Amino acid sequence: MMKSQRKEKVVDEILRLFNKSKTFIITGHARPDGDTISSELALYIWLNKKNKKVDIVNSEPVPDNLKFLPFSEIIKTEIDKNKKYDVAIILESSEVERVGTDLFNNINCSSLVNIDHHISRQKDFLSNYDFIDEKATSCAELILRIMDRDKNKLTKEEAICIYTGIVTDTGKFQQANTSSKIMKIAGRLISTGVDPVYIYRNVFATKTLQGLKLLSLALSTLQKKGKISYIKVTREMFLKSGAKQADTEEIINYAGMLKGTKIYALFQEMLDTKNIIKVSLRSYDNIDVNKIATQFGGGGHRHASGFKLESKNIDECIKLVIPYLEKAINEEKKRRNSRIF
Repeated sequence: MMKSQRKEKVVDEILRLFNKSKTFIITGHARPDGDTISSELALYIWLNKKNKKVDIVNSEPVPDNLKFLPFSEIIKTEIDKNKKYDVAIILESSEVERVGTDLFNNINCSSLVNIDHHISRQKDFLSNYDFIDEKATSCAELILRIMDRDKNKLTKEEAICIYTGIVTDTGKFQQANTSSKIMKIAGRLISTGVDPVYIYRNVFATKTLQGLKLLSLALSTLQKKGKISYIKVTREMFLKSGAKQADTEEIINYAGMLKGTKIYALFQEMLDTKNIIKVSLRSYDNIDVNKIATQFGGGGHRHASGFKLESKNIDECIKLVIPYLEKAINEEKKRRNSRIF
């Protein structure tokens, strides 16, 4: 059986489960982003149309720039430990820790469905159904695929959520995962009533004063070494600006604007966890930063990936990681030269 047929079979099995079940809990990874929140809400709206009872519970609240999404106010941060659900849906997470250990361990359900578009890592939890497609731009694209398989007629609210998830995880349709296929999907969503300008302004172009102050401090650290550009964000910067961790979301893109950059990175200290450095990697051309991230216990996508390091010193982390980035650039150069000759 071909991969595409296997995925269609899984979708059919998931649909049968959804149709016969009555109660659902949906959750995603900690520090939920646009794709996670949008996918959760699209599922919520669709399942409600089918007269299902649905809760969305995340380990952290909805970021300010995503509160415009329909029904975002129903998302909770505390789970009812005494409540049992027919189905739990886990989005974008292959690890319990990524969901939040306390939250995950208190989910009481009969069936667990795992939906993800990241390059597969070994899950550390058991699920009844796994719908994983690494070629999908976003989890939202996978949710749309399930809804289409159910012959669902998209509402404007569903379309807004799906579009937001896609535009977030394609970096405003500027990243390597943007294709003619996804642009056709975007066109379909717009024809359903989505206003791209409204979504752009809310998701990307509306910042807090604290967030902009943090950006100013972060840009003062911008460095370029060969074809590598990087920025760092320290706890001191958070305290000085009054910004939140979520305010770092777009900062990495500024490093990628430097001419001649092949790999760009953001190194940030975590506000809620001491001695943990989060490293986000992005790349151009054919460079696979996911291979680098997996060496450090992380993962993601070929051109957008990340991991965490335990360290008291952010500059030591930068010194540790840079050689891996240089090696990836050199290897890509050798491959390119070998194809010429």
